[in-house]
Amino acid sequence: MRVVLVGALLALTACGGENAALIPPPPAAPPDSPVVFVGDSITASWPLPARYVNAGIGGNTSEQMLKRFGKDVIPHLPGTVAILAGTNDVLFVAKPTIEHVREMAEAASAAGACTILATIPPIEHWETWTPYAKTYGDALIAQWNDSIVALSKARGYFLADYHRALSVDGAQITDYFTDGVHLNEAGYQKLWQVVLPQLHSCGAPTG
Repeated sequence: MRVVLVGALLALTACGGENAALIPPPPAAPPDSPVVFVGDSITASWPLPARYVNAGIGGNTSEQMLKRFGKDVIPHLPGTVAILAGTNDVLFVAKPTIEHVREMAEAASAAGACTILATIPPIEHWETWTPYAKTYGDALIAQWNDSIVALSKARGYFLADYHRALSVDGAQITDYFTDGVHLNEAGYQKLWQVVLPQLHSCGAPTG
C-alpha cells in the first residue's frame, strides 16, 4: 500500500486564475448518443441504465482512469461523460492531485461530450483501508472535493455533489454504505437522484 503523506496538497492546475477560460457547453447530444460513466469500484457496481456505458474498474485511481480514457471512453463517441474519481487516490496515492481528473474532463469536452464531475463520497472505517487516522482522511477528502468543485466552476463543467448527499456535517450517512466505502442499493438511488438533473441539463437520455 502506498503511503498517504500527511503534508500532501491537492493541486488544481490550469484552472482558475485570470487565464482560465470557461468551456462552453456543447450542444444537446442526439438522443442516441452514449452516456459513459467512468470511475472505480463505486461506478463499476452501480446498476446504471442498460443503455449507459459503465466504464468503472475496481481499485482504479484517477491516473489509471486517465490512462485508459482513450480506450474505454472516447471510442464510444459519448454525448455525456460522468467522472467519479478520487476515492482510491485519497486512500492509496502518496500525493493525490486532481490533475488527472482535469485531463479526463478536457478530453471529454474536446470530444464534444457534456462533462459531469463528481465529488467523492465520505469514508468510514479508515483503519480498514489505510493506516491514517479518520480525522486526517476526512480533511483530505474535503480538500479533494473542494478542488473538484473549483475545477467545475472554473471550466464550466456540471457538478454532481455526491458527498453532500451522502453525509451530514461531513460525516457519512452509514445507511447508504456497506463497508464504509462502497454503497448499498439506497446509496446508489441517492447518487442517481443527485446526477439526474445534471444528465437532464446535458440532454442525456435518462430512461
